[in-house]
Parts: sequence; C-alpha cells; structure tokens
Amino acid sequence: MGVIQLSPEDLKSLRDVMDADPVSTKLRVLIVDYATKEGGQTLAFWRLFQGFLFGEPHMMSADEVAKRMGLPVSKMHAIYAETMEAVQPLWFSSPEYKANPPRHPQPPYRGADAG
Repeated sequence: MGVIQLSPEDLKSLRDVMDADPVSTKLRVLIVDYATKEGGQTLAFWRLFQGFLFGEPHMMSADEVAKRMGLPVSKMHAIYAETMEAVQPLWFSSPEYKANPPRHPQPPYRGADAG
C-alpha cells in the first residue's frame, strides 16, 4: 500500500461512513483515545498508519510508517498489537458493539505469535 493520500472529499466521505456506524465510531474513539493517552511512538504510529482517524488525509502501510519513524517493522506490529489488546475488550463490551455486532466480527487479538 505504501501511502494513500485522501482528497478532502474522500476524507469527508470516509468519516461520514464511519460516523454512520456506531460500532465503527466506538472503535475509532477507543483507538484515538488510547493512542493519545499513550503518546510517543504509539501516537506517532497511529497518526501515520491511520491518519484519517485523526482527521489527517492519509493512511500508510506498517512498512512505510516504520521507514518514516526509523524503527523496525516489528515495532509497528508491536504497537498495533498493544493497542488492540487494550481496546478490543472495551470495544467488545461496549453498548454500541453489543447492540449491533459486525457481521464479520474480529476475533480477539491474540498477539503476533498466536497460531
């Protein structure tokens, strides 16, 4: 994927679609809150990886984020894993998720080494 730049119209459309789904909105809020609270490399990763969650007009592959941050790709995977381990239990137990679970729900994140 590398880098995908979103036009203002694309960014608005993406946000409109996400905002129309309370389950997606809840996940987005949990990720943004977690990344903001953690700060540092976690926040930098998410602002590059899924910039649109923060209103920024881009998204990038983990490889591209690693290159820009000067860190190994394994660190990007670790940040993603740490985030999912923190937010998934909150997401799965949220009223939004329980009221309308996704048709194809994500299994609980078990880490990169789980088989």
